[in-house]
Amino acid sequence: PFVSNWSARMFIHSSNSHSASMQFDEFKGLIVFDMKANGSNGTSLKYDLSLGEGSFTISYAYSEAEEDRGEILKISGGEKKEDTFALPKEGTFYLLVESDGTAKTGNFHFDLTK
Repeated sequence: PFVSNWSARMFIHSSNSHSASMQFDEFKGLIVFDMKANGSNGTSLKYDLSLGEGSFTISYAYSEAEEDRGEILKISGGEKKEDTFALPKEGTFYLLVESDGTAKTGNFHFDLTK
């Protein structure tokens, strides 16, 4: 499985099978959230993101096989993004949130929706 590997300052995060969030002053690395898309949780991922500095790539993976991975979006410093991404299939997946170097002042929220 994917393994979170990160360092952070003033970092708060939470997650369950249908939502995940993280707020930080500084963050560097990868955090992995386990989520489950289905009829009751929803099969689209709604996101609301803001980032002060740096950049992140947000992606999903159903397994460690390369063909089971896909990019959801990239966000750079100074941007705010809010949208919904339709997941390609139901089931348990990894939400991969990875910074490119050190990022600052982030507020990320993800929720599965129908």
